[in-house]
Amino acid sequence: GKCRYGAMLNEKSGIIDDLVVYRIARDEWMIVVNAGTIDKDFAHLKSRLKKGTHIENRSDILAKLDLQGPLSRDIIIALIPDIAELKYYTFNHFDILGERNIISRTGYTGELGYELYISTGKAVELWNRLLKDKRLKPAGLGSRDTLRLEMAYPLYGQDVDENTTPLEASLEKFINFDRDFIGKDALLAEKISGVKRLLIAFKTDSRKSPRHGYVITKDGKEIGIVTSGSFSPSLSCGIGLGYVESAYAKIGEDILIKSGGTEITAAICEKPFYTKGTART
Repeated sequence: GKCRYGAMLNEKSGIIDDLVVYRIARDEWMIVVNAGTIDKDFAHLKSRLKKGTHIENRSDILAKLDLQGPLSRDIIIALIPDIAELKYYTFNHFDILGERNIISRTGYTGELGYELYISTGKAVELWNRLLKDKRLKPAGLGSRDTLRLEMAYPLYGQDVDENTTPLEASLEKFINFDRDFIGKDALLAEKISGVKRLLIAFKTDSRKSPRHGYVITKDGKEIGIVTSGSFSPSLSCGIGLGYVESAYAKIGEDILIKSGGTEITAAICEKPFYTKGTART
């Protein structure tokens, strides 16, 4: 009944994917991965299975709709009254349009939110049923991207990938070094030798928005690169994430972001950018 966010690593401790694991029973789990890494993740897991263990890829038969926002509980209660009992990062099975499926409460937006799992054949019907509530509006990837960025949540393929480690990406709190896992030796070696670069968050002092690939500089020296950047609708300024040399990864450090003739002044700041989220409400 609980969910956990974490990372799946290769032998060099590079991040194959970041994902959420659902514990359905003592010996049964559901792993929710990024859509673009389904085949890679499935092949990795399948190649590591122990005898007597079975894995199934249900991506083609199971759909997921994310209902996110401060009013999401009020909206879904009309369809599923028991949803009110669901706590943050937990899930349960509920009756949805004649099916018994999982609904979880995790969210990758910083706001109260639910993930509704349903067979692909019923997904459109559920979508249309939800949108009958006029308080609800469809949101695309652009909206999703600014929401997750305001929370300083990493995006796989931009902020983390197989060439970055959890230590570099400031994800150490999700690593349990008391357990054995693939990539542990490499991660421990990195921990001892010291991390050479770190993922930092920064705000600009204007509405100018940094973009992926812009160079981060300090006193004329190139110290890193922007991995995610956007205008923040909630804060009315530019925000971003990027990797810099560890020596410069200090809160309050002034930086200059460049791309061609564009120069944007910014400062390294605490995460998350937005602190008024309703996710745990």
